[in-house]
Amino acid sequence: MFDDLQSRVKSSAARAGRTAAIGLGAALSLCVGLAFLTLSAWMFLVSVTEPMIAALIIGGFYTGGSIVALALLASGGEKTKPRETTPPPASQEEPLPPLAEAFIIGLRAGAKSRS
Repeated sequence: MFDDLQSRVKSSAARAGRTAAIGLGAALSLCVGLAFLTLSAWMFLVSVTEPMIAALIIGGFYTGGSIVALALLASGGEKTKPRETTPPPASQEEPLPPLAEAFIIGLRAGAKSRS
């Protein structure tokens, strides 16, 4: 029982580690790409306009993109409905002490999560 749980925890940790490593690599690659794109945009804009105008254009582009990203984050994303729970049926048995009742509820929840 505990071996199965331990193997699931290990596989989940390994999967999370791989996901984090790939995400970090992708983020670093994105930053390097943005740096080169910004540099090439700067060189093009300076050849066409003055350096002050080029800085305003690039700064405005990054500021506008950041404002749009923050607005998307603030919009809330997915909204979840509160789960409707039905009260458990009243049993005719003698009531259990609260600690034993909590233990049984935990066992049932664990059994449900496996299936």
